[in-house]
Amino acid sequence: MSLSQLQTFCPKPQRQCLVIKAEVYVNINLFEKTARIGGRTLTINPFNDPAHRVEQGASIFVLANYIPYESMTEFGFSPKLCAPALWNNLKVILEYGLTSPQRAQDLVNATFTKFLRLYEPQFLPFESLTQRVQELDLFDNVTGVTGEQFLRDSGVGNRFAHDMIQSATRVNYASKFARIHGLTAILSLAGQGALSVQSGNWQIFHEMVQRPGATPSGSQYTVQTTSGSHPAAFDNVIIANPYQFSGISAGEGSLQTSIAQVPYVQLHVTTFTSSNRFNPGFFDLPNSAQAPLTILTTLARSDTPTSGVDGAGKAGFFSMMAIKSAANPQSQRDRLLGATVPSTFTGANSPISWYAPQVFYAYPKTSPRTTFQDPIVGSRVYYMSTNALMGKNVARRIVDDMTA
Repeated sequence: MSLSQLQTFCPKPQRQCLVIKAEVYVNINLFEKTARIGGRTLTINPFNDPAHRVEQGASIFVLANYIPYESMTEFGFSPKLCAPALWNNLKVILEYGLTSPQRAQDLVNATFTKFLRLYEPQFLPFESLTQRVQELDLFDNVTGVTGEQFLRDSGVGNRFAHDMIQSATRVNYASKFARIHGLTAILSLAGQGALSVQSGNWQIFHEMVQRPGATPSGSQYTVQTTSGSHPAAFDNVIIANPYQFSGISAGEGSLQTSIAQVPYVQLHVTTFTSSNRFNPGFFDLPNSAQAPLTILTTLARSDTPTSGVDGAGKAGFFSMMAIKSAANPQSQRDRLLGATVPSTFTGANSPISWYAPQVFYAYPKTSPRTTFQDPIVGSRVYYMSTNALMGKNVARRIVDDMTA
């Protein structure tokens, strides 16, 4: 693959894209643990019918998530608009007033303006994410405090934050805003203009892998798999998955900096089909009422951040959508559908005709913190920390090293 013109993506609206012109020839070997590409981007087919596609993993991305957005555009994939902002609704303004929704929107804009500077040429690439976050003033008052404190200090009303913003953090990150840092809480509010790729977000990453390779050019590292040694040797090694779950072991001296183990959110997502609609009685609605098809939850006033199973609280789940639901206990499933669901889920007389459960180690738990994993963990050994920005940073560093 000739990188004669490697354009690194830069965020809107600045459009200060950096173009690197260099004759760099690389051969990329990808070692994938599973039988598919894309990690948490998972598209499934109910009834095993490709005509019915459902995003079970990373279902949306926002315009501010610039790398997948520009990749989708470059690859010619068709976008699908998914979700508006929570507060673009007259009922919300009538319920909570204009001040808190407006302050929340202003906070999103101000925080994203700082965060997106990480993409700009003067800040990328970097050796220390901790240093960059501190330079951009995302440190003590954003990542170093809880989302609850960050919103309170910014003048967002407690009731709006509890009811609306916490429902967003629960559906997006399966977390209460009292247990995540301020930046994650703000990321939960970036739903305006949320997109997905028609027929599946996994196509972005599949297409990236399909881009052509070239000749081998390395000899510093060898890779050995469970089925034996790989015949090629490599100049650079990029670890691009959660290291603690990978089963990878590094040879002596390969890692000069340790890779920290961080707690991950274990996210349970169950997709099922049923001829029954949601039972209004489950939501304490009269039988004559029609239950909503999208349900977001927050903590009850009597709940604490650790109430219920892993903090789900009195509601017992984080979110439910038309055919997307978190796993529920037997009694909740029966009440939800207004009929008895057998322990096998499907079968004779079951209201569920098909289902597909999935468990993801979806993302790190973003507790308040002021230090972050550095990308360089050895001589030409890099750790991407499983996000697109760090991948972009590592790619820039490798190209810079090869063209120096």
